[in-house]
Amino acid sequence: MKLTNKLGLHKVFKKAIEMTALDYVPVERDFGVTELLQPARVAALIKTFDSSLEEDAHDKRNALYGSAFHNLMQRAALVTCGTTSQVEKPLSAKVEVDGTEYTIAGTPDLIENGVITDWKTCKVWKIVNQDFLEWEQQLNMYAWLADKNSCKINDLQVVSFILDWSAAAARRNKDFPPTGVVTIPFNKWDLHLTESFIKRRVREHVKAREVLPLCTDEEIKRKPTVYAVTKVGASRATKLCSSMEEAQDFIERTANQTQMEIQVRPGELVRCDSFPCPARTVCEQYASYKRTEE
Repeated sequence: MKLTNKLGLHKVFKKAIEMTALDYVPVERDFGVTELLQPARVAALIKTFDSSLEEDAHDKRNALYGSAFHNLMQRAALVTCGTTSQVEKPLSAKVEVDGTEYTIAGTPDLIENGVITDWKTCKVWKIVNQDFLEWEQQLNMYAWLADKNSCKINDLQVVSFILDWSAAAARRNKDFPPTGVVTIPFNKWDLHLTESFIKRRVREHVKAREVLPLCTDEEIKRKPTVYAVTKVGASRATKLCSSMEEAQDFIERTANQTQMEIQVRPGELVRCDSFPCPARTVCEQYASYKRTEE
């Protein structure tokens, strides 16, 4: 995948992003843990069109921050944790799916005293909304790999560094985390359940290489267009509606109608546009969504 610099950012910034790829230690595998957590459509498109795909340096800025954070935490763990701990140690194991054996690989950030700890950077709303499903899936897949390598895991946790946390916002909003670094524990699944989950994900990814599926709204993290009824001049909605007709009907049934207005808040394809998805330039599903918006 080619790294571009369409905004003409400083050459050192672009080089730093290129250097993060050099930190990756290749492990013999058929699927990595993070790859299995990708939508099967995205992984299949990347595998097919990798040499022609592009990612821009500006779109990789959060990944660069995350890599720098991980490198610092790795160095700190190496000098802080005991000699029995495992810091960034690649793990792999085989699993049989429909008569074929596949090698699954992943690298937990830290295994110490039966606890897997993963370092994450995120935005505050991920914590507020408890958007943790992929984290839970990832950690349990690591626990399965550890068990296959004779390492018993009892507990799972993420230590999350919140990029946009502020003390002032936390004082104003009781739903905000009170600190900018949060430790989040996760339930450890039964290992048979985890293996069934891994097999299902492998099956979906293998099938996607033959017949390309559509991404689900959940995978895309699709947010529909919302029609917000607000008081004139206010930003906070009195009511959120799914259509203009619903919003207009609400106003007609409200006293002081002249003090109300409708704000159209356009929908969003979060995984496609906000991350953004590196396969979107070759994705007909994404192109179809965009044609619908025009």
